[in-house]
Amino acid sequence: MKKFCIMLTVCLSVIGLVFGGHPGQAEADDFLGDFCWNFSSSVAEDPVTATVKLGVKHMGGSHYLASGIITVTSPLVFQMPAFGNVEFVGDKIHVTLSYQGRRYESQESFTVGTDMTTIILDPKTLNGTTRGIGIYYDEAELSEGTVTFTSCQ
Repeated sequence: MKKFCIMLTVCLSVIGLVFGGHPGQAEADDFLGDFCWNFSSSVAEDPVTATVKLGVKHMGGSHYLASGIITVTSPLVFQMPAFGNVEFVGDKIHVTLSYQGRRYESQESFTVGTDMTTIILDPKTLNGTTRGIGIYYDEAELSEGTVTFTSCQ
């Protein structure tokens, strides 16, 4: 437990330094800022690239809320709002997101579903891996890939 508390303090300090604040000054309901990642799928037959931009809000203790937008940049360009939470689990940061998924047949034709994604980040680099599932009318789609922390534009 002591190791977890030390790791949590270090992670919050790094996040605070990156965004110009001091984690000791954070109180419940503090907006920490926008965080951005580039996403690349590891599925060779259906490669997808996207950017993820999340606003993160400290709720108190080790609990955070995230809300933002996922911008798919390939194979088609479209955006999806997303929301979820951020928690420190063991020595990693876990981000869980929900969003309205879309399975495109063409730019004009798509099926709406629901997607759930977990992003597991290294607290030192904020890079990580992601796995998700999309549920549509007649099938489920699995996804996995990597995320690379980047500056928000």
